[in-house]
Amino acid sequence: MGLGAPTGTPSTIVDRLNAEINIALSIPSMNARLTELGGTPITGSPANFGKLIADETEKWAKAAVTVLADFMVMHPDARIEVVVDTSQAF
Repeated sequence: MGLGAPTGTPSTIVDRLNAEINIALSIPSMNARLTELGGTPITGSPANFGKLIADETEKWAKAAVTVLADFMVMHPDARIEVVVDTSQAF
């Protein structure tokens, strides 16, 4: 879970949001509540979050390809159309 801002958001706003969120995550009750909800509170920079998103996207894309390949081996007559939309920037 994370917070993103639209492409083109001024860095001063992104930096301020990041600072305030990091402060909020340092409050024990906030951290505990997010953990109760299944989250893993992590503080960091916008660059760290961007790298996390890129790494997770790559990991899950590989997993999806593996599952699809396994499915095609088990069901060779199946017809599947895969559409990937890479127009959205992260």
